[in-house]
Amino acid sequence: MKESNVHPNVKTFVLHPFIFAVFPILSLYVKNLGRGFLGEAIAIAVGAAVLAALLWLFSSLLIKDGNRAAIIVSVFLVLFFTYGHAISAFRIVLERVHLLDRARFLVEGEPAQRLWLAAWTIVFITVSYLILHLAHDPRVVTGFLNIVSLTLIAMVGVGFFTSGAFRASLMPRLRRVLAHAGSSNTAFLPLVASSPIDVGKMSERWWTNTIAGDADTGSDSAPDIYYIILDMYARADYLEEIYDYDNSDFLSFLAKKGFYVASKSTSNYPYTTHSLASSLNLVYLDRIADELGEDYNDFSPSIALVKHSSLVERLRSRGYTIAAFSTGYWFTEIRDADVYMERPEWNPSEFQSGLANSTVLALLWKTQDDFHRNRVLYTLNHIADGTRIDSPTFVFAHVVAPHPPYAFGPNGEAVQSKPHDEYTYDEFKVAYRNQVASLNARMKIVIEEILSQSPEPPIIIVQADHGSCFTEYYRNIPERMSILNAYYFPDQDYAALYEGITPVNTFRVVLNKYFGADYELLEDRNWFSSWDLPYAFTDVTDQVLAGP
Repeated sequence: MKESNVHPNVKTFVLHPFIFAVFPILSLYVKNLGRGFLGEAIAIAVGAAVLAALLWLFSSLLIKDGNRAAIIVSVFLVLFFTYGHAISAFRIVLERVHLLDRARFLVEGEPAQRLWLAAWTIVFITVSYLILHLAHDPRVVTGFLNIVSLTLIAMVGVGFFTSGAFRASLMPRLRRVLAHAGSSNTAFLPLVASSPIDVGKMSERWWTNTIAGDADTGSDSAPDIYYIILDMYARADYLEEIYDYDNSDFLSFLAKKGFYVASKSTSNYPYTTHSLASSLNLVYLDRIADELGEDYNDFSPSIALVKHSSLVERLRSRGYTIAAFSTGYWFTEIRDADVYMERPEWNPSEFQSGLANSTVLALLWKTQDDFHRNRVLYTLNHIADGTRIDSPTFVFAHVVAPHPPYAFGPNGEAVQSKPHDEYTYDEFKVAYRNQVASLNARMKIVIEEILSQSPEPPIIIVQADHGSCFTEYYRNIPERMSILNAYYFPDQDYAALYEGITPVNTFRVVLNKYFGADYELLEDRNWFSSWDLPYAFTDVTDQVLAGP
């Protein structure tokens, strides 16, 4: 008989079910390295490994063969975690052979999901039957699967250590540890500040250096402030030009309520984190590039500037209560707010949703659309709760709409979305337009509630973090940077505002007007950077001002 070349230890030990259980989780984490998902990834991976052990134990007791049981468990795990990926891959194949329009029913909607579940069940039963009746020594298959699974883990490791986030963030920390351990390697660079505490100190230093001598004079004015971010809400002229959507009804509503709408407003940056980091700290982010280098590609500095902003600390020092909402996107959640509001039911994070949507769980639990829709509605329904807080209040509400998923119909009804890259351009325009129409109706109610329930006239800022875009951001920078930007001041004196104001100057105007400050307004500029090099800024102001 021919001897197997697989090492005896590899054949003896059953590793593959545990590795197949944790590989998809670790792989997803590495793809999102630097976004703060480590704790979740570890917890889910441990849970998956425990589940794999229980399935293996139960199967072993059932069929009286540990190796065959392990193989069956691995088949189940592979099918479980590849369910969503298989549908997406098949959709790409249909698209490339120009059959997608005829066969959408195979890849879109709940019936398609159930069809794939049935197919996956048939595959599992068939393969399990073959494994149970396998004539060869199952230890050979065990050895092969051990090698395959270990190779996959090795690939994850390579991806981790070669990722930009590791080189930019984790590697400098390792260098400092080695330096403190007495390493004589002088080629190591100084540690780059990347933790929230370090960047928080950096933020404070920037604030001091940028507006030193402009501290507010202690005005007694303390109106409630509502800072409402409508994610990816395009400016009216772009809604008209690109989406064939007339937004005059909503803008007229705002005007009648006493708002000033900055009709030529643009975002300073194309990304949520950059835009909010800038507006909440009243500064441009060029100092990140100056201090950390343009090749620094971890978003953690700008994220920390959102979560630990100078504006919030300044208002808190003046006696303001800070209120914020859960968004499902950890990088805009100010969890140390005095009042932090979220739905009482469990809501999956972005990482959890992304993982679940690639598995059979996408069919068995609430859809991502349901979680998104409920979270958006909860925020909109509770923004006006700030009027019930006795002390002066700063309400920060990041509403993730009209940003995808496009889970609302034009009248606010629930609709099923699909991944952004599966929309045709025409489908995208209709879906985005519907989100705007639905959001407008809800925002009218929110504004009415705030104005009618506030004991004293508040400050309300309704602002987009950035504009819309169907394809890669760089393909239509003016659209991506043109935003809705509307202000309500208690005295409705808008002399300090102007049609082209950008978010970096928003709170400079507010603090000057209502807190006796004397901050110099910065020149309104637009800065673009790629996702891979987020701090390699290019001035695109002239291109943005050229218009649609």
